[in-house]
Amino acid sequence: MRKLKLSVLLPVIQLPLALVLWEWGGRLPLPSLGSGHFRAGPLVCYGINAPAVFLRLVVFPFTRGSRQWAQPSIFGYGPEEWSFFLGVVILWFLVGTLLDQRGSENGLSDKRMTVIDVLLRLSGIVLGVVIGIALFVEGQKGLRIPYRWGDYQGTVVESILFLVWSFVLICFSGVKVTRMIRRVIRR
Repeated sequence: MRKLKLSVLLPVIQLPLALVLWEWGGRLPLPSLGSGHFRAGPLVCYGINAPAVFLRLVVFPFTRGSRQWAQPSIFGYGPEEWSFFLGVVILWFLVGTLLDQRGSENGLSDKRMTVIDVLLRLSGIVLGVVIGIALFVEGQKGLRIPYRWGDYQGTVVESILFLVWSFVLICFSGVKVTRMIRRVIRR
């Protein structure tokens, strides 16, 4: 019997979860305190899928220009939301792929690494550390100013999840660097 791959299962589960949280947040009234405009649902969704937020930020400069034209919308979601949801799928595909490969890690260690392999791995490690640091900074800021997005509980949950993601990304990158160094030393 063929084993279901997590690289398929995780995105299939996480995308509907993200959409449900987003829609649930859209149905709640805005809190009266704070200067923000987010509800708990999207904030929790951002926390669960924290690295995917950066794909939304890539689109952000292009959606904040002139208001002469209406923002395009598909099913009520604009370009920023669609880029975030695409980021959710990519994020959980990558997480699932890493978890799927975990069992076959021993077989890959005998393969000779090329310069391109090393550069790709190093760029992934650097990206993981940079995103981890950015999430750490945002998580700290959210805990210091819990009303910054307008919803106290949502901001606190989002900030804690940002801190968890930052810890995971930075530690994972450190483990990857250690493995690469050990692999080079063994040869």
